[in-house]
Amino acid sequence: MAITNATPFIPSSHQALRSTILEDLDAHPHRPVLLHGAPGIGKTTLAATLDPSHCTHVDLQHVDDLDGLIQLVARATSFVQEPSPEAIEQEALLTLLAEHLSRRGQRRTPLVLDHADACTQAVNDLITALTTSSDEATGLECSHPILIIARHTFSLPGNVTARELPRLSRTQGLTFLAHLSPRNWEQDELEAIADAVMHHPHSL
Repeated sequence: MAITNATPFIPSSHQALRSTILEDLDAHPHRPVLLHGAPGIGKTTLAATLDPSHCTHVDLQHVDDLDGLIQLVARATSFVQEPSPEAIEQEALLTLLAEHLSRRGQRRTPLVLDHADACTQAVNDLITALTTSSDEATGLECSHPILIIARHTFSLPGNVTARELPRLSRTQGLTFLAHLSPRNWEQDELEAIADAVMHHPHSL
């Protein structure tokens, strides 16, 4: 999974974590990564820098249960199945989805599950099913790189690697705002904006 240059800008303080996540997903594609941190500090933006032309971004804000999550992931990853996924029992569908993601995972295109806070139990159930060893429920271990994004940690299988995105310091926030500025803001203007967004300039 190559680091690309034509990517959204992120603060230099986040670059090291970006490299670590890339290494995690490359070296252990069967081990999902949970990226967590306070709202507005750039978790989604960081995920978009992994490989913006190939990442599959799935927004979970309006997902209620495991069935809804499965259907959303199936559509996002172009999972085509006859009969339609809606007509297949959940356990069988999970097995087919795991097979599909494993084949797709050979291209090392990360599946990003964003706003996982909205449906933590469904995400836990999905990851558990997809990463179960061969003698368990689905009969298949999914070797597809998966990045989960949430504001906080929550119950997930033991094979998930958790990485925290730290808050920006005031100095880092001011530097980042200056980089994004459409004009040459004065220092007092930058400080006023930083104060307004609690030093989390990505929330702009």
